[in-house]
Amino acid sequence: MVYPDGWKSQRAYHDTGTSIAAFDPNTGMGLSIQPLYDNEDKPPTVLIVGSYYPLGFLPAFTDDFKKGVEKEAAADLGPIYTISATYAKIAPFEVIELTITKK
Repeated sequence: MVYPDGWKSQRAYHDTGTSIAAFDPNTGMGLSIQPLYDNEDKPPTVLIVGSYYPLGFLPAFTDDFKKGVEKEAAADLGPIYTISATYAKIAPFEVIELTITKK
């Protein structure tokens, strides 16, 4: 994986596997990706993509905003994927996490 110049990347280890994250120290924004596999021979069955923003950057994560994020992602990926968005505050970030599952 390649991130824009200046971004700092790191791995994070979870009980579900490893995620790769990169952060832009100039903007305070970041991105993480974690594939989840059923086995070593097939592509991932789930992909978790996290978008990190400085606290106060995002509008309120209302049901309408959540549905809009899911709708936009589904339009980009197509009808064979299910998209679920979640929100969390993890200082110093606000995080929107998309869970992408192939139907």
